[in-house]
Amino acid sequence: GALRFEAPTVPSGIPNFPPLVEEGHAGARRQLAEARQQRRQAEFAKMAAMVFQYHDKDADGFWSLREASVVVERAVGVKLPDGQFYAMLAALRGEDARLTDEDVLKGASKDEMVRVYAEEAMQRRFGVLFDIRRDHFVVREAKRLEARAALTAPRPP
Repeated sequence: GALRFEAPTVPSGIPNFPPLVEEGHAGARRQLAEARQQRRQAEFAKMAAMVFQYHDKDADGFWSLREASVVVERAVGVKLPDGQFYAMLAALRGEDARLTDEDVLKGASKDEMVRVYAEEAMQRRFGVLFDIRRDHFVVREAKRLEARAALTAPRPP
């Protein structure tokens, strides 16, 4: 006999099925844009973690003013103003948060700097100082140059 093809049936109890058909083209575009945004934020978070680790020279899990200033100076050519660093810490902890001397000395944690690099609201405020694409490029180039220097360094006899 001849093969017969029957279209699969979809159980009616599946919630939100099919989401793209119900919402039409506008819904599909919105979902695609949200998916792109999530992928971009995940990629930026990964890049930010690499930049953070490279510049956390004392390996305490925080960027002090000095460490953050090195990042800005390498990328932009100017030192990070103290006031900008304090404003960033305040924005990360909440505008009404009271920063102690210890908070300021310790600086921004890795998770906080990932937020600065990956969240749109933080980028609107601090993107000129901390731009993930630029800073990631600077770190990749620095690592490449360090690796090249290590290969060409004279070896002790």
